[in-house]
Amino acid sequence: MNQIRSIAVILILQLSFFQYVNGQNSCLVTHYHPSTYAAGSQNWSLDMDASGFLYAANNVGLMKYDGVKWETYPLPSQGIVRSVSVAPDQKIYTGANNEFGYWEADSKGKLQYHSLVPLLKNFNLHIRKSGKLFSLIQKCIFRVFRRSLYMMATR
Repeated sequence: MNQIRSIAVILILQLSFFQYVNGQNSCLVTHYHPSTYAAGSQNWSLDMDASGFLYAANNVGLMKYDGVKWETYPLPSQGIVRSVSVAPDQKIYTGANNEFGYWEADSKGKLQYHSLVPLLKNFNLHIRKSGKLFSLIQKCIFRVFRRSLYMMATR
């Protein structure tokens, strides 16, 4: 009787162990080499929109991934995009060195950049490093490292 009980305990432990191991392997992680997405080697920030598109702030610009292919959208200034945040209205806000603004799709579905820097009239913007973007219901908050906080209405 003890032998049957011992075998039953060993079988239960083995099944539990294999279930645990299989559970650990269920999380799929895919590594994308920079040559795969044809952009810079550093990605600074990630966000996802309501449609499931992934956006990455990259040394070359804003990257968009649809699950199959990557598209890269450089800033007009060719600057490094350091932060990205998708707002509830689906505008894609980005922060870069001496620049911040948002992207919207044109009639062909390609993203077009709109700088918010000109809205800062009579203000000398010198952002050496961009900070974090936070998108709220009707506001986008842009934090510059250790210096300033900007709040822009999104509507």
